Amino acid sequence: PDCFAKSCLCVLEKLLSTDDTASDMLIQFVLAPPPPPSLGDGDDSFDFGASGTEASQPLGTGTMMLKLVLEGGNKILNCNQFSSVTVNAFRNDLELAERAANVLAVVFTNSSLLARDLSTTISTSHISSTLILNRMKSGGVNSENKLLLTFLMLSAERTTRMPQGSGYSLLVAILRLLSTMVCGCERATKLVLEDPANLFVLVLATAESESAGVPPIAQTVSCLFLGCCFLALKDAAAEEASGDPSNVSGGLINKRMFISMIDSRIGFSRFTDLLKKPLISANSSLYVDFFISSGFRIFYEKQLESIRNGIIEFYAGGSSNTANSAQQQVIEMQQQKIAELEKAVALAISERGTQLQNAPSNINGEHVVELTRLKSSIESSRRETLN
Repeated sequence: PDCFAKSCLCVLEKLLSTDDTASDMLIQFVLAPPPPPSLGDGDDSFDFGASGTEASQPLGTGTMMLKLVLEGGNKILNCNQFSSVTVNAFRNDLELAERAANVLAVVFTNSSLLARDLSTTISTSHISSTLILNRMKSGGVNSENKLLLTFLMLSAERTTRMPQGSGYSLLVAILRLLSTMVCGCERATKLVLEDPANLFVLVLATAESESAGVPPIAQTVSCLFLGCCFLALKDAAAEEASGDPSNVSGGLINKRMFISMIDSRIGFSRFTDLLKKPLISANSSLYVDFFISSGFRIFYEKQLESIRNGIIEFYAGGSSNTANSAQQQVIEMQQQKIAELEKAVALAISERGTQLQNAPSNINGEHVVELTRLKSSIESSRRETLN
């Protein structure tokens, strides 16, 4: 079944990767569904028993996937007390929610910024109220009229309380989905971070959580989500310079505050080490299901590189206001990246039988430029630390 599910995701990805408007339309149709097909004489193939109502219209793919995620999330949000018995009772709903979240992650991976912006306006009331929201009013958390991103964060936090680690699989799927939704979208990022309760993700990636039994895959996807949020945020100076009052955070979290929180709670070295683990241990049983598709792996690799560069550049641009401990960790990250680039350059030279002086024309010139820039940045950072 898992092999079949992965094959289906690969087919979907192939279809969506050719044109990002296809993914955008799947999300847009959640907010504004297309009209149902016109019924010809005697054609009742789309009549589900409530002619003229929402229930009579077939659900779009995006809406159907969100419906499954919301129903699974609602099960755990409305469970007053977890036990092995209660978890087994709705295990099928949780597995469906996980698979649907993976499908949506593929959709957002192949979408444009438009889909991510649209996702900030989707609420649970958009997901076919006549089909599922009546069941959401049965007790516990009232899911009606909650924004989708808020609901997903609530569900993710709730999975951490499930017994014997039974919720981590769904947690990984939800945080993977959220990472693709906030990527490059400041509006979505601010929406999920404006509630301090959502910063529980920071705790998941700490050494203390690892000792408490949080699996490596959950810690890694937590760092991916945090890294995507960091990249999407602007620093206070950039917000003010934009001239758009809606961009100014005011009392809300900004880029500098957020990266400082990551450093103080997790530490840059641990943060980047956790992000690299799936690539280093891709064949390990711990990460065998982490890359749900080839497209998500490419997305992950790009985000990892952007996160590492973003941290280095952010502190290089404002190091005078940065604590020495944080600056030292950035220097170590730079040195680690230099070692990786030097190894890549040396490998390219040995394979092609060229000399170092010919590197710019015979190997990746960007590696050479990046090496020079990083070495210069380290020397500058060291001088500022000594001063």
